[in-house]
Amino acid sequence: MKKIIVIFLSILAFLASIFFAFNIFLKVYFNEFFYYTPDFKGLTLEEVNKMNSQNIFDIKVAGSEYSNYPPGEIFMQEPHTNRVIKKGRDIKIWISKGSDEIELPNLQGKNLIDITGLLQRDGLNIRKTSYVITPLPYNTIITTNPLPGAKVKRGDSISILVSDVENKKVSMPDLVGIEFNKAKDLLSKNYLSVGNITYKETDYLDPGIVIETSIPSREEVSAGTAVDLIVSK
Repeated sequence: MKKIIVIFLSILAFLASIFFAFNIFLKVYFNEFFYYTPDFKGLTLEEVNKMNSQNIFDIKVAGSEYSNYPPGEIFMQEPHTNRVIKKGRDIKIWISKGSDEIELPNLQGKNLIDITGLLQRDGLNIRKTSYVITPLPYNTIITTNPLPGAKVKRGDSISILVSDVENKKVSMPDLVGIEFNKAKDLLSKNYLSVGNITYKETDYLDPGIVIETSIPSREEVSAGTAVDLIVSK
């Protein structure tokens, strides 16, 4: 009987030692090679790099988009929080560019050509441009729909009411030999706009110089006409 008890206790001790050894192995192995993904959302890239100072994870910036998080903060990650991953595994993060909702600026009194770049910078498009004859200079913005101060989202389109003059004619300025940005300003001042731009290689001009225009200089054209340009490359 005693022999049976001794054998039984020996078996229990053996099983217990295996159990504890296995748990110790798992604990050491898991801590060494496997980790839970932290929650990076709401942190900046600099803060994440400080957390990951021992390079346990390989942080990859996958992109930046508009979100409800403030600019510069991480709003999405992959794998998600509390997933078990191996040491050195890539974690992709997406950084917020801020809210996609903005306040429509006051464009009244500005020239239509001048505000095109401003709208593009804010991610807004012009859905419709309507003209009405007024004493104001040609292409002056009278009002917008929605009105200034309204909340709009990037990618939205707005309608613009612009001042017109009856059968206004303007003279085409001489742009050949002028740097492109200066040529663009001259067109705007003469109530003309830039049309298609073609770049051409030359052996005798620096890049960005107007070589040719689709409308000869001093020719009378309607205000608002788009002028195509050939520019040195």
